[in-house]
Amino acid sequence: MKSLLTLLLSTAVLPAAAAPVPSGPPPHRILSLAPHVTETLFALGLGERVIGRTDFCAWPAEARNLPSIGGLLNVDWERVFALDPDLAICITSAHDLYAPLTAAGIPVLQVQSDSIAQVRDGILAIAGQSGALASGEALVGAMDARMTSLAASLEGIPPRRTLVLIGREPGTFQSLYAAGPTSFVSELAERAGAVNVLENALGAYPEISREIILGSDPEVIIDTCLENASPTPEQIAAELALYRRELPGVDAVVNGRVRLLTDPRLTIPGPRLPEQIELLARVIHPEAFARSPVE
Repeated sequence: MKSLLTLLLSTAVLPAAAAPVPSGPPPHRILSLAPHVTETLFALGLGERVIGRTDFCAWPAEARNLPSIGGLLNVDWERVFALDPDLAICITSAHDLYAPLTAAGIPVLQVQSDSIAQVRDGILAIAGQSGALASGEALVGAMDARMTSLAASLEGIPPRRTLVLIGREPGTFQSLYAAGPTSFVSELAERAGAVNVLENALGAYPEISREIILGSDPEVIIDTCLENASPTPEQIAAELALYRRELPGVDAVVNGRVRLLTDPRLTIPGPRLPEQIELLARVIHPEAFARSPVE
């Protein structure tokens, strides 16, 4: 969780860079340096061209079979150069970490992902640079259509005051990090029928306290502290008991609207945007949906 939090914080720093104009033949040995980049490449049908990934790139399942070059802060440069990429794709705010790539003459495409608009632009930039612009336009069009359909499902339903925790030490209310109003995750929640209770918070993912939660009194709390942890029913019960003990008067606790999300999709800003919004909407406004599971 701490490593993923580092990745989230690093993507909320700089504006998106303009996509370079492709020149020459499309790349065939692409190195992905972020989870959403890997997801995008596979969603575009370019999985066979991907020759490397990071430790955090876990979807789709076949991506896990690719060699990893490490994490955001511990790149294995020997492996990177052995893979011999003809294009590397990274997040804009991490560009300085990948300066050795440009020094070695390896083309680098920078994409940013701290808003829905930037995610869409990033998909089109990756598609264009890879010679698959038509596939990118089709993918973005399908995403837009599904998001429009989800918005129609929520039309007329009053938004609920929501807190999304993207970092918390399990078993405690320490190391609390939340989605601030300028964050990508908050934008997803708003599309899902939420109002961010941290409307005056500074920063995309501010550190908060138990007292702030008590004072903001959210109607819904979405907690990702067990993301990727495959928790047992006993672990989930223990975390919910912690909420009842530490935040007994908070609206979300009183009314049973604390949800521990273990699905990793929420914090990956890529082509699964509509799924992320629906995942949140089913938590925030379950009354708006049929009982069918999220696809």
